[in-house]
This record gives sequence, C-alpha cells and structure tokens, in this order.
Amino acid sequence: MHFVGYHGTSRENAKDIESKSFEFPEDSGFDDNDPSNSLYLGRGAYFFKSGISNPYEDAKNFAEIVKKIKDPSVIRADIDVDDDKILNLNDLESILVFNTFKKKVVETRKKDKRIGQGHCDDGTIVNLMVLKANLDYSAAIIQRNICMDPVEKDLKFKSMVPNCIVLCVKDKKCVSNERITDKMEDENDI
Repeated sequence: MHFVGYHGTSRENAKDIESKSFEFPEDSGFDDNDPSNSLYLGRGAYFFKSGISNPYEDAKNFAEIVKKIKDPSVIRADIDVDDDKILNLNDLESILVFNTFKKKVVETRKKDKRIGQGHCDDGTIVNLMVLKANLDYSAAIIQRNICMDPVEKDLKFKSMVPNCIVLCVKDKKCVSNERITDKMEDENDI
C-alpha cells in the first residue's frame, strides 16, 4: 500500500532528514521507562496522511503546538508498506486485537503487582505487540486522531472527534523520497 506522509520538525532536523533520511533508533528490547512508550503509537517516525484533513497543515501545527518548534519545516515522504504489515486502528478487527492484547498486559501487571510502576499507555501496548507478541506490525500503524490548530489552541477548544490521520512507520525501509516542502504538493495527498 502506498501513502504520502507529512512530518513536522525543526529546520535543522528537516535538512538532516532530507539529506540522510529518517533515523530510527535501534531496537534494544522493551523497557517500561522508554520515552517512546509515551508516543501514542509507540516507536517510529510519525506522519500525517490524507483522508480527513490537510496533512501538511496537521504536520506543521503538530510541530508548533506539541513539539513547540517555532517556524517548523515539513517533510513530505513516500511510504510503501505491505498490507499485512499494517495495524489499522480505524478497523474494528485491529481494535479488537489491540484491546485483547492490552487486557493481557494489564492482567500480567496486576498479577506481578506492577500497578503504578513504570509507564503504560497505548504506546507501551503497541511497542509490546511489536516486540514481544510476534505480531508483525513492524511497518506501520494508522489511527484517526485529534490535532489542534493554533486558533483552537488559543480558544482552549476541546474535541473528541478525530480530525486527522496519523501514520507511525516503524521500518525505515518503507520511507523514501523525503523532501522539505512548504505546502501540500498534490491535491491527491488529501
């Protein structure tokens, strides 16, 4: 499956990505305190993709609001993933797989008396699914999500209705043609 993704970052990082590609951390096993567990889809490079909104604007807004980068750059990349390597958390079957696995993790932590110890959220569950459960979602995870624009942030507007689609790519080989862009390049990207 082919996707076009947009990634917001600093100008310096964007230049590095454009010249050297994305850097993916070495997989060193699982650690409860790994900061990547706090990323809502676990370890990987995050992109916004078309489907609900303008992914270029989503990437730029995310970099400004969440990463607090002033005047960010946006990278456009081609992402090619085998269909069977995608965990699509918009799909009922994938949501059931995720929630079944999450329930097992919660039960294990309760049994081991690890409640309140370490870090555990959706990113933790996704990292554990990829690393420990032999579920090969090593290429990409897709989820509808909520992303504020600067006006919504200023108005302290809260919504639970998804307004963007996020793609977390876990395999560097899936990403190609990274380049800095100052707009959404093709109307087909929406």
